[in-house]
Amino acid sequence: MKIIFIAGPYRGDGSRDAKYANIELARKYVHEFIECEIAFYSPHLNLNQEAVKFDEDKSAYAIEMNHSILRQCDALAVLPGWRDSSGTLGEVEIMKSLGKEVFYLDEEDAFPKIISYCTKSR
Repeated sequence: MKIIFIAGPYRGDGSRDAKYANIELARKYVHEFIECEIAFYSPHLNLNQEAVKFDEDKSAYAIEMNHSILRQCDALAVLPGWRDSSGTLGEVEIMKSLGKEVFYLDEEDAFPKIISYCTKSR
């Protein structure tokens, strides 16, 4: 089973409200991954969902952990707004440097492309 890492803006302007808004954006797309039965990892709904509750900054820890998981995934899907996120831009570059697929969820045909990719044999 291929696993898709879902990346996108998280920190925004640094406020908790911006972080929660970005978590909710990820949740919307995660539901579509589940509906299509596509295996995924979403830092927004894993580490970031919990890290936002801390008063201290957990960014360095989160980035290191997420990049470790990212490298183990088969492909990357990026959420809308990715072009304005330095973190997501870095994740795109990591996956491209590894020769892995990158899908852009703001494209109309993103899910058919991902489904096709996931159904091809490894």
